[in-house]
Amino acid sequence: MNSKKILCNNHVQDIWAEFYIKTADVICQRFGMEGRGVVRDAVRMLGVTLGEERAQFLRDYNMKINLKNVFTSGGPIPCGDRTCKEWLECSPEQVLVNVLSCPFADCWLKAEKAAVGRMYCEEFYPAYLHAACGSTTQINVGKELVNEGDDMCRLSVYLRPANLTQAERCAQFEEFDPHYTRPDNQPEDVPDYNRCVSLFKEYLMIAAEKWLAQKGVDAVKELVK
Repeated sequence: MNSKKILCNNHVQDIWAEFYIKTADVICQRFGMEGRGVVRDAVRMLGVTLGEERAQFLRDYNMKINLKNVFTSGGPIPCGDRTCKEWLECSPEQVLVNVLSCPFADCWLKAEKAAVGRMYCEEFYPAYLHAACGSTTQINVGKELVNEGDDMCRLSVYLRPANLTQAERCAQFEEFDPHYTRPDNQPEDVPDYNRCVSLFKEYLMIAAEKWLAQKGVDAVKELVK
C-alpha cells in the first residue's frame, strides 16, 4: 500500500488546510485560551454542518445512515481526498481505519503547527459523526500523524443498534427495515473545500462573539479577510 507523503501545493484541499492552520494559529497566539475556544467552537460548528448535510445526502439517495454508508458511498472522510487509508473494518456498526498519509497532516507538520492541527481532528470528527449518525455514536481518535512518533492516524467508530430507538434502528440499519430496498447506484458526494473556507470564516465570527466580545470580533473579522 502506498504510504508516500503528499506535500502541500495549490490543490484546493491544500488551500483549505493552509487557511485553517494559518488562521487558527494566529487566533490562538493572539488570544490565548479564548482564542483556542474560538477555533474549537468553529471547527465543531463546521463538523455539525457537514455531518448534517452528509446525513441528508444519504436520505436523498434512500440510503441508511449507518457508519458504512457515511464513510463510503462517495463520502469524503476521513481526511477527504488524496488520503491513503487502510480499512481494517468498515461495517454499518463499526469502522476501524488507519490513515497512513494525509494532506492535512502534511500541511500542518510542514508549517510546524502540529498542536493547532491536532485541535481540528479532536473537534471535527466527533462533531461530524454525532451530527450524521446520532449522539450515541462512539468515536476514538487514537494515533495521530501530527503526534511525534506516530506513523498513522487511527480512527475507531462504533454505532450500536442496542443504543438506538426502534425508529432510529429502522432509519440506520437495513435489517431493521423489512420493506427497505437498497438503491442500485452508488452516489458520489464530492467535498467542497472552498465552501469549507467560507463556512469556517462564518463560524469563526460567531465563536469570536461568544469568546472575545466586540474587540475580538473586529480583530478576527480583519484576520479572515
